[in-house]
Amino acid sequence: MSDIYKLINPETGEEQLLVSKEYVDLRIRALKDAFSSHIKNIDNAHSDINDDTVKSAALLDNAEFRDLVFKEENRDIPAENILTDAEHRFITQTQLDTFKSKPTVHEVETLVNNYYNSIKNTFNEMYAGLLNMPNAVSKLREISKLISNDSVLTGLVEDLEEKVSIEDFEQHTESYMHLTNSDRSALNILLGLIKDGTIDKINDISLDYSRNAYTASHLNDKTYDEVRSRGKYIKVYSIAGENNSMADIYLPANSDLSSSSLIQNIYSLNGFILFLSGNYKISEFNISRTRISKGTLTIDGCGTSTKFISDNMSCNYISFNNCNINADFLIVKNDVTFNNVEFNECYILLEDSNNCKFIDCTFNNCKIAMKKVCRYNRFRDCLFNRTNIPKYVGTTNTFTGSIETI
Repeated sequence: MSDIYKLINPETGEEQLLVSKEYVDLRIRALKDAFSSHIKNIDNAHSDINDDTVKSAALLDNAEFRDLVFKEENRDIPAENILTDAEHRFITQTQLDTFKSKPTVHEVETLVNNYYNSIKNTFNEMYAGLLNMPNAVSKLREISKLISNDSVLTGLVEDLEEKVSIEDFEQHTESYMHLTNSDRSALNILLGLIKDGTIDKINDISLDYSRNAYTASHLNDKTYDEVRSRGKYIKVYSIAGENNSMADIYLPANSDLSSSSLIQNIYSLNGFILFLSGNYKISEFNISRTRISKGTLTIDGCGTSTKFISDNMSCNYISFNNCNINADFLIVKNDVTFNNVEFNECYILLEDSNNCKFIDCTFNNCKIAMKKVCRYNRFRDCLFNRTNIPKYVGTTNTFTGSIETI
């Protein structure tokens, strides 16, 4: 028994039949035997009776088919095992990138020619402009004669070294070192005032005012330090018993200030007023000023040590800075500003409010609501502790940079 191999291409599936040497040898031997038998059989070689030749040719072994799968084997060959020559060299990716980034000889020649032509055109334009100047040739001839003399050339070089550019000259004229005609006139007037003694008289008057500044009788019985510490405030309030010499009005401690004249006085003021450290209990704190009020009113505190305690509080056209507010019910109307104010357990209602601002404020366990038409109100950089940021439909009310904590 001989073998016939089926060679299968694994990529295309194509089949080829390959026979073994044994298969070929058997068939050659059978052909030889058939020819020999045919030659020897002289009588019946070509008759239908004798089929020995056919039988002898057919007496072959049975062939068995075997599948043979051809597998390509790719093996990596180390680069050092590959021979190179002058025509075949290996280069790295870095070298290849370097070669790609370098300009070609043609590109370099093109750039050089372009710059050469540009410089040439510029020079030709400058030369043509020089020649087109009136009497240019005669002037150049005179310059040539001048610089041919060594002494003249030396003087010319020295003059060029000491020249001032237009930029330097303009900078000098604009600096304080250069006096314009107006500066000179002002200086002459000042010198005249000094010479005729006017400046001395002004100094004497200023000294008198400075001396009076230290005299309490000229400052409503306030010392210079007390006046300076008051700063911008037209009124300064304090709690009785506190050692605050700068206060104008001392309010009774541990009592409701609603019945006092405090609210009416505040309502009629304009400018800045200051509440020093202390607890100010005002059960009905209503400062609803009107737009037609003359000027604005700002109430400043000394930080969280200045605390306003109220049952019902209403604000309109007023500002609060650097204080603590603890109000059961607070109504905010129009043009009200709270800057660096800490609210504690307050119910805050913005009702028909417009252009109100809460800047850098802290809300501790508060409830904030917006009712009716509210526009152009702003909450900026505020901290909401156990307080929900209010919700309102409309784009004119903004909440920026605020943080809500649990």
